[in-house]
Amino acid sequence: MQTRSADIVIVGAGVAGLSVARALASAGRLRVVVVEMERSYGLGSTSRSLGVLKRVLPTETLSRMADESARDVLTLADPCGADLLCEAPGMLTLASSPRELAKLVSDRDAGARAGVTSSLLGPDEVAGRWRFIDPRGLRAGLFSPDDPGVDPHVLSTGLFRAAREGGVEFVFNARVTGFLRDGQGRIDGVVTASGDIRTAVVVNAAGPWAAGLCSDAGLSRRPPLEPRRRQIWQIAPGLPIPRDIPLVLDADARFYIRPLRDLFLLSLMEEDEIPLLDNEPPFDWEKIFLIED
Repeated sequence: MQTRSADIVIVGAGVAGLSVARALASAGRLRVVVVEMERSYGLGSTSRSLGVLKRVLPTETLSRMADESARDVLTLADPCGADLLCEAPGMLTLASSPRELAKLVSDRDAGARAGVTSSLLGPDEVAGRWRFIDPRGLRAGLFSPDDPGVDPHVLSTGLFRAAREGGVEFVFNARVTGFLRDGQGRIDGVVTASGDIRTAVVVNAAGPWAAGLCSDAGLSRRPPLEPRRRQIWQIAPGLPIPRDIPLVLDADARFYIRPLRDLFLLSLMEEDEIPLLDNEPPFDWEKIFLIED
């Protein structure tokens, strides 16, 4: 197989890798190649994401970055003939334990310093606004009304097209299996199923596989990402979904529910919360579970 070269190689074509590719494309005069092990972009954890651009984060810097990112994302043109924004923007995070309550207070304060609006609501306030929430045992809820709800596929498509139009090259079905090194042992490229690519810079945007990629590169530091198994259910309600329901995240129960167009998405963390420690998370994206009456 022929060896190609690039100024920068990005590993992973999820929303993180696509965002980096789009930004580099706008800089110009760089040859950027994105390698993705799947057959297309946005097929990994991006397609199973919350779909909300959360702007209230643990530090002022992260909140400011998230706010600017959300504003930038909303400038993307509609690439698929479908709305980028979904119904009911906003995010409500619930806390029942003192530990999670302290996090909500800290996050609210960090967001406020970054100019991001959020409100800490008591149990009665939460139950009064969203009657389907049981306030028993609840300590508070942090509501961020301006967090946009987005369609992950539409967002990924917009980022992909912007990057490709800017000259970024995409190589699919190309799992990174190793690294090339120069005479001093420094990384000089990547080895993929589609051939080697020489490059001085590798961007690790591999999502659940990011830590394993660092290990393959011989790095002692790993990104603070710990993939865990979740179950995601799609529920088609018999009645129209009220437009005032935000994404609701229970921080203690590790549970969320959110409206997505005409559906509810409901997700549960497995009780044992066993982390996936190897470089091959046993995700079977093709398997569909059906429940029949």
